Amino acid sequence: MDDLHIVELLDADPRLIYVVDRLVREETGGPAITYHNRALKNNKKLTSELHAAFQHKSAVQTWIQELPKMSQPSDETFYFGGLHWAAVVVRSRWVCVYGSSSEKASISNSYKKATLLPDGAVPDVAVLGHTRANRSDKIDYDGHVGLLTSLYETPDYGEDAGGGITDNAALTDALARSTLEITQSTQRFQRYQRILEMVDVGIFEFHPNGQLLSANDAWYAQSSHPPAERTETEYSFMDYVHEEDKDMAFSQWVQLSKGEPVTFEMRWKKRNSEWFSVGSDERTETWVLAACVPVVDDNGALVSVSGCTTNITAQKENAIEALQRAEAIERARASEQKLSRFAEMAPVALFILDVDQKVQFCNDKWFTMLGMARTDPKDIDWRGAIWHEDMPIIQQVWDRLIIHQESVDFQFRLTRTWRHPSDGMESQAWVLASVYPTLDDHGLVCAVQGTQIDISELKWAEKVQRLRVEEALEAKRQQENFIDMTSHEMRNPLSVVVQCADSIVTMLTQTTAILNRTQDRLEPSLHDELLECLDSALDAIQTIISCSTHQKRIVDDILVLSKLDAKLLMITPVRVRALSVLEDAKRMFMSEAERVGIHLALEADTSLDSLGVEWVMLDPSRVLQVLINLVANAIKFTQFSSTKDIVLTMSASPARPSDSDLAFQFIPSRLMLDSDDSITPEYGDGQPIYLSFAVRDTGCGMTCEGKEKIFQRFSQASPRTHVQYGGSGLGLFISRELVELQGGEIGFASEADTGSTFAFFIKCRMCAAPATNDVESTFTVDGRTDDANRDEKPEQVTVLIVEDNLVNQKVLSKQLRRLGWEVHVAGHGGEALDFIKTTKYWNGSESLGRELTVILMDIEMPVMDGLTCARKIRDLEKRGDLRAHIPIVAVSANARSEQMKESQLAGMDEAIAKPFRIPDLIPKVERLSGLKRANGVNTRT
Repeated sequence: MDDLHIVELLDADPRLIYVVDRLVREETGGPAITYHNRALKNNKKLTSELHAAFQHKSAVQTWIQELPKMSQPSDETFYFGGLHWAAVVVRSRWVCVYGSSSEKASISNSYKKATLLPDGAVPDVAVLGHTRANRSDKIDYDGHVGLLTSLYETPDYGEDAGGGITDNAALTDALARSTLEITQSTQRFQRYQRILEMVDVGIFEFHPNGQLLSANDAWYAQSSHPPAERTETEYSFMDYVHEEDKDMAFSQWVQLSKGEPVTFEMRWKKRNSEWFSVGSDERTETWVLAACVPVVDDNGALVSVSGCTTNITAQKENAIEALQRAEAIERARASEQKLSRFAEMAPVALFILDVDQKVQFCNDKWFTMLGMARTDPKDIDWRGAIWHEDMPIIQQVWDRLIIHQESVDFQFRLTRTWRHPSDGMESQAWVLASVYPTLDDHGLVCAVQGTQIDISELKWAEKVQRLRVEEALEAKRQQENFIDMTSHEMRNPLSVVVQCADSIVTMLTQTTAILNRTQDRLEPSLHDELLECLDSALDAIQTIISCSTHQKRIVDDILVLSKLDAKLLMITPVRVRALSVLEDAKRMFMSEAERVGIHLALEADTSLDSLGVEWVMLDPSRVLQVLINLVANAIKFTQFSSTKDIVLTMSASPARPSDSDLAFQFIPSRLMLDSDDSITPEYGDGQPIYLSFAVRDTGCGMTCEGKEKIFQRFSQASPRTHVQYGGSGLGLFISRELVELQGGEIGFASEADTGSTFAFFIKCRMCAAPATNDVESTFTVDGRTDDANRDEKPEQVTVLIVEDNLVNQKVLSKQLRRLGWEVHVAGHGGEALDFIKTTKYWNGSESLGRELTVILMDIEMPVMDGLTCARKIRDLEKRGDLRAHIPIVAVSANARSEQMKESQLAGMDEAIAKPFRIPDLIPKVERLSGLKRANGVNTRT
């Protein structure tokens, strides 16, 4: 054994050891210290005292010098530095000195215990106090054997060195056996150590105070704990235990402290450190199964805690995953049971078909809906339950599902019938099906799933609703026919009455003129009497005209009211000169106002010129109807006042007028239209504009109580109003409805005994002026027309009256002939076509054909009505059978705007509603005759 092994052995010993070489002398002449181990070096104070003792003549040197020269332990001890020192002499030269705090703990006891062992006993690996299992130093344990052997070798220093033990055969044999056993045990221990370092099980040993003594790499990897030599903290392992497991881990430590082994599961925190890295592992914890045992001495005192830990993280995760899978399976099973129960209890039929149209699944409702008994779905021929006429629908749907892979909703009938519970009516059962394809991993249809709902009752309701709609439409049609018929039957005699009255007025006026010219031929009394009779007759005729006009207004109000109730009233905008509507209203009431002494004036606000408002798109008939109601009321309530003035005004605004703009309160609209809802595409794309109209009178005015009622249906300001002034109470109600339909509002301001002002505004759009030959742009109704583009009056007017009513023919012909016009009549549209062939318009006629200026065409006639006749005339023009455009004026007692619009589409140029007066017809004929000349045809000779 070499000196290096001996030095390593001594350095590993925890006791204080130093070696004295008796052949080396200090200056004092005594032996010198040649070595002291690590434990002694660490005690610097004691080391310094020993060196000082050997540098001076001391009792220590004397004690060492007097030790026997033989290599055996000395029973003598020496007390120095608070310790008891024992020594052994090696080869009579070196003295190994050991320090101990106990006088009895001599070197001889340790020495004998380490070497003199009985046969078969396990050698004590703690030779000279060194325990390898607690150290990480790599020491050759054969050094123990070598040192022990060297301790009993006979010294060989010659005669001067003295003699040694000469008879030690028995001791040598025991030493050899002991050496062999120690060597074998050491080798086994080394193998076990290598195995423990290689296994995945963590092995550890803790001091009872909780300080880590030793552990293998597997334990460090599991716990992330720093190596034992890097920490001296008690219970340092608790810093690495998972927060939720700390209380449990400490309770297990308490059990171990009581000497009870424990086995438990716990978690280590997973974290990186300078001595260990978790790498790419994203786990935040490590589960281990720990098995710990307490290590006690012979007296039962706890020496250490040892144990092992097995990483069970994967098992825990697998267990958790298995539990989650089990829970998922259980949930899926529960969901499947719920879905299965839902499918069976659902009020709709559910089914699944394969690509061969075989039933894979269906619920009971599906059997019930198809009218089939419950059986094995695979044996079902569901096609037999489909109504044969609907099988092509089923095949088309199937092709869309399989070929185009589309989801389809469709309806079909079944062979079974359905009976309504109330009326007992039977019909084929109807089904609404929703189907969609299911695709496999290759994108091919593998199944078809769907639902079915019995819609037989809905189909029945739909049929009933359709019948009711048809009945409602028929009732609406009959109502319109009734309204048209009533209007026609009332307007025709009114028209005759008005025209006859005009004729009588003309004749009475001529008679008065003749009477004045022949005044000198009659006696004065007779002349005066005749004039008085003529004046009375004229007054009576004016009354007839006034009553007829009033009756016409009532007819118009009833017609409008019926259309409002039936939601049939439509707003039809056309191009019109803005002021012409106000001018028409003034012209209509001029004679009536003059008759009762009312001054009727018209004012145009400067805003019309500043905004450039001239031509607009609006419904002139509806605006005129409102103005007629307002002006008629103004005349009715002003005729008995001392001051008789009525002023019609008109203004324009780019923004919606407010109460403050016109100085009175508007009635809020009930239609709640958005800003652009009233402006339909028929209005064009011109700039939006608001036109305001006002009728101001100096009549009797109204009290506050009357103001709240006047815009209600069949309401007047007071009961005395009807008694004193008449009226139906519909005019203002209808006016409000008409104004609101055009995106406006109506209002008024009134003061008793002072007068009233009624005003309203509508929304429309500005437009460009019409071209000269634009027939449609100036098409008007209700006997009003725009005469802004009137040409000069023709020298001769030839009129063809197409009218089936002989009375109307006679009266209208007589009136027109009094104007000097040439008049021809036809009883229906066929006779009118025959007459046209005799005029100069016909290509086949001679140059001396009849003149024709305009056609007055009635709408409702037998054989051929006016609309059909007008279409045929326009077709003849297109084919070239006629040389030029023939003007046509629609004359009808059907005053609905829809009918007027229809006559326009049929090819008529103008329209006038019965009853009308000849002064209303003349401007239309004059305008159309000027239009005719603009088209390049001159029919005058």
